Amino acid sequence: MRVRLLAALAVVVPVCPLMAAEIVLRPVCQPAGSIVRLGDLAEIRVAERARHDALAAVELFPTPLPGQRRVVRVRELCDLLALAGVPIVEHRFSGASEIVINSPGDAPKSSVRFRPTEPPQRGQVVVATTAIAKGALITASDVRLEPAASPEIEASGFHTLDDVLGREAVRSILPGAVLQPELLRTPLLVRRGEVINVFARSPAVRIRTTARAQDDGGLGDTIAVESLLNRSRFNVRITGPREAEVEVIR
Repeated sequence: MRVRLLAALAVVVPVCPLMAAEIVLRPVCQPAGSIVRLGDLAEIRVAERARHDALAAVELFPTPLPGQRRVVRVRELCDLLALAGVPIVEHRFSGASEIVINSPGDAPKSSVRFRPTEPPQRGQVVVATTAIAKGALITASDVRLEPAASPEIEASGFHTLDDVLGREAVRSILPGAVLQPELLRTPLLVRRGEVINVFARSPAVRIRTTARAQDDGGLGDTIAVESLLNRSRFNVRITGPREAEVEVIR
């Protein structure tokens, strides 16, 4: 039913499966040259080697000056890729929701500060080191591990920094507050009321239409959307910034 609906309203575009790539974003990167390229920010997974090399070589912006850094979120990256002529709707984005780009001289400091994994330690919880605004994404400088004041606090909090890095604050958080699940959420890639691209994919074709989101949602969330043509509603799964897909029923 969903596929027939989209097929009646949408644009059918031929697709070569080998051209589609999964772009897995790294939480932190250290560019080697004076220009930051897509290959610095992400692992590119695509079957065709020439396509991999072409995507990895896409130039985005200059490397930060010594002592400086730049934070790029997924939406900004998609805009930069679109300006560079990369058709982002043909690719999937996963991994980190924001990327910290360090200058060449910051390598020793960043290797300690942005440790990707940290084993759980019983008796410790993640607390805020600074005031965190509503809607801000949690970075390594915002949090630290501290001993839990009680077993109840330990049970209600996060026990590793990896549990919170890259997540979004749903309300303001004060310095010293213990971070708890109800304070954070997966970063939103689609917001209620936005017009988004909706796809139904198969190995040979891609069916595309547009719809208005009825809910907020992050990567992998299922939300309701409303067709712009006949106002019918159906559910989709979010796959990227302002992008979602419906499952093809075979």
